[in-house]
Amino acid sequence: MCNLWQQFRIKEDFEAYLMNNVYLGHAPIHYHDFYEMFFLLSGEAKYVIEGVTYDLMPGDIILISPTELHQCSYSLAEPYRRIVIYFTYEYILSAAGNTKLLTRCFTAHKNHLRLEPAVSNLLMTHAINIAKEFAKKDEYSKIMADALLVELLVSINRFVINNLDKNTEKETAKSVLAELVDYINSNLSSHLSLDWLADKFYISKYYLIRIFKTEMGITPHRYITLKRLILAKSIMYSGTKPIDTYQACGFTDYSSFYTAFKKEYGMSPKHFYNIAKTKNKGYV
Repeated sequence: MCNLWQQFRIKEDFEAYLMNNVYLGHAPIHYHDFYEMFFLLSGEAKYVIEGVTYDLMPGDIILISPTELHQCSYSLAEPYRRIVIYFTYEYILSAAGNTKLLTRCFTAHKNHLRLEPAVSNLLMTHAINIAKEFAKKDEYSKIMADALLVELLVSINRFVINNLDKNTEKETAKSVLAELVDYINSNLSSHLSLDWLADKFYISKYYLIRIFKTEMGITPHRYITLKRLILAKSIMYSGTKPIDTYQACGFTDYSSFYTAFKKEYGMSPKHFYNIAKTKNKGYV
């Protein structure tokens, strides 16, 4: 069964919050069915996203899509202030005139943005204004918050798209974990046993298990299963029936797919598919 963090749902199609020193406890690796934008205003934080670790500084921005497993840890040694903004695929698709223009920054493989101070300060102020409007709850606040969010996303997308080929921070060699995660995500429909992965990357199976447990808090098998289930949901959202989905996600038979899906989401693949058919749902 999915844990508390995985079960987290937003009540509206778009939510924004200014948070000050709210201690949530240790966040396990998790995912959710909406987009997340994180703006660090002050304090220290660390994000691990799909096996890559980002040590954040005030002014940094994190972008997370619904398909990405992630976790955050932070220190309360100094004031920890941040803005978090969540929105659904349906919401942002509608805001962009049924195009994917506003989600391009989430598919550009650039989770971490560290911008020039002047640009960063401008975006941070913009994010704060969105959170303030969302908190007002008067007859104009939703309209204003919607407009401000679209403006913010246009600015971020322009920056990301215009700087795809430029290094905005010092590039470092990928860790073994990041390379493993990249390979797994590119080969979810293939055979991915621990022995196979260990041989592929010239490491021992025990080392493979240890780096996943140490850096992400879950086993490789658990990670692979979660990513396959997330892929299955995306495929069924597109209209593919469950019986035609499981092999594309790497499950050897429908029975194992059914069992894993029911355990994770509390419903059968068919039930999920019938719900998905009624929604204009997707991820990217």
